[in-house]
Amino acid sequence: MSSRSRSTYQFDGGLEQALIDVCSVAASGNVGGVRQLAARVLRGLPPEIRDPEQFRDALTAAFAEAGAPTPRRVSRPPADRDSRIELVDVQPPPTGIALILPDEVAGELQAVVMEWSAREALVAAGVSPTLTLLLKGPPGVGKTHAARWLAEQLDLPLFAADLAGVVSSYLGSTGRNLRRVLDFAKEQPCVLLLDEFDALAKRRDDDSDVGELKRIVNVLLLELERWPSDCLLVAATNHPELLDRAVERRFDRIVDIPPPGPHERIQLFRTFSDPIEPLDEAVLVGAAALTPKATGSHIERVVHDAARNAIIHGKPLQETLTAMLLDALDPSEVDRDAFCFTASESLGMTQREIAQLLDVSHPTVGAAIRRAREAQ
Repeated sequence: MSSRSRSTYQFDGGLEQALIDVCSVAASGNVGGVRQLAARVLRGLPPEIRDPEQFRDALTAAFAEAGAPTPRRVSRPPADRDSRIELVDVQPPPTGIALILPDEVAGELQAVVMEWSAREALVAAGVSPTLTLLLKGPPGVGKTHAARWLAEQLDLPLFAADLAGVVSSYLGSTGRNLRRVLDFAKEQPCVLLLDEFDALAKRRDDDSDVGELKRIVNVLLLELERWPSDCLLVAATNHPELLDRAVERRFDRIVDIPPPGPHERIQLFRTFSDPIEPLDEAVLVGAAALTPKATGSHIERVVHDAARNAIIHGKPLQETLTAMLLDALDPSEVDRDAFCFTASESLGMTQREIAQLLDVSHPTVGAAIRRAREAQ
């Protein structure tokens, strides 16, 4: 068997899979990864284990003898009692996540990672790293993506709460579900994502559901105050104005994520198009100029729509993408001078084509291009 590689050895999962995973992670020197795999094994023991309790005790003792933190015995994700919907989507540490945000915002998230890398020193000094993080911003700007990036950087699994399951129409069920989600997340080191956080932490002066609302907010206030030091809680909201002010003040760090600027839009178009068909730099610049109000999720959707069109009709991606963006252009939303310059320099459009697109005169386009060039 020693001559067989992992790619050719056939196994059915269970204990064999667990052993291969543990050896692979251990060989890389990733102690935290071994602990996470051990916790996964404890959560769902392979059927080959004859005495589960004795095996759990032996595994715990092995970590203790090595002087390493003991893996926690993690239960299955909780489910709503009525709908039976699982309340948490458990994902392994993500990989390959690109962080495309303005420098100031990216710096805030990088600071969280740096704090966690120095966690032991901080705790020894009587302070803790950021344990609770609130992300605010319009839909599609990358709040969930940022949480996934943090999970990758911290090498922690991502626990994403399913708000459709947590929020219940039955009296008292929402608060109970929320408590079960939080308790489950605290069973092992993780990044817990509470998306659409305003659905849980609404202002308590909302008269529509005062009793239940107060209970939920009180649970959140208590948990944010005593959140464990080996878990990162990330809450995300599109509507920060709806949040209860007391809850908002409890977060260690609050980060506003704005819509992407021109530089970020270029990066986003490149990120989504490169795996399909790399685009010329001029086309990337032009695409960013044609989408002044686009978010990351919108850009991803546009690129994929253009890719489908390109494949079906046998055309280059940059041709179909540019055509789609020009067809959808709203001239009232763009900076006319900047657009005329970009359309001429990056997209190779003639001044007459630009004038027709914007419904202006040919001399107007020429003047706009000159002003934009002088402003460079």
